[in-house]
Amino acid sequence: MRLYLLILFLIYPIFASTITSHNIYVRENRVDIMLSFDTPFDNPVQQQKGEDFIKITLIGVKINSKIDELIDSDFITQMNITPYDGKIEVLLKTIKNTTIIASKTVDGFGLRLRVQVKIKAPKDKLANIKDSIKKEIQIKDKSSVDYSKYYMVVAILLLIFILLLVIKKIVEKNRFKNRNSSNSKEPNLSILYQKMVDDKNRLMLFEFEGIEYLLMVGNSNILLNKKEIKKETFKKPKSKQQEFEDMLKERGVDLASTNIRIRN
Repeated sequence: MRLYLLILFLIYPIFASTITSHNIYVRENRVDIMLSFDTPFDNPVQQQKGEDFIKITLIGVKINSKIDELIDSDFITQMNITPYDGKIEVLLKTIKNTTIIASKTVDGFGLRLRVQVKIKAPKDKLANIKDSIKKEIQIKDKSSVDYSKYYMVVAILLLIFILLLVIKKIVEKNRFKNRNSSNSKEPNLSILYQKMVDDKNRLMLFEFEGIEYLLMVGNSNILLNKKEIKKETFKKPKSKQQEFEDMLKERGVDLASTNIRIRN
């Protein structure tokens, strides 16, 4: 059994990963330390933290020589990488209270050590935040509710409703006026004379839109004559039989007078 352990201890460094390079990236609120290996690194990472240092132990890793490097950061001043039998130790000297997060790359050929300042919220600040949240969650007393906004909204809606009613009445009134004006435009028809020619026919003279029409109305409705009357010289003929007959003669109509009825 001892021989087996001795052989395993002797051949273990042969299969250990070797650090080929390292890079340090200083940021405002963190420092990233990148370690590269020649073979995939798949061993656990051990961490030990003190007041002014952080020690990282990588088992199954070796390095050709010790590394001492100063770091220009507000919370890390120095990094030391020291090789031991079958492992290495990364020692970081810190100033402030810091935390470290170790993460491997997907292929296992890299390891990132991210060091950042541990921020703690003050107790007084946390208490103030809790108090403000409680105040926002608390329901206001009904007596302290301001109803002025609701009254204002109701008043505005009422004014809009009244305005719509007024507009509706105005539109309906104008529509009624237009309807009455259109209905009032009746044909300007005026019967001047009418005379019975026989039992079935009647001779009529009427005026429509400034034009006189002479019609035979009865068995056959015939327009005998029409004449435009000028407005400035137009005068309604007198309601006398002789004048009507004279007008008929002037227009070439010769009929025996039997009966005349005049509608003024």
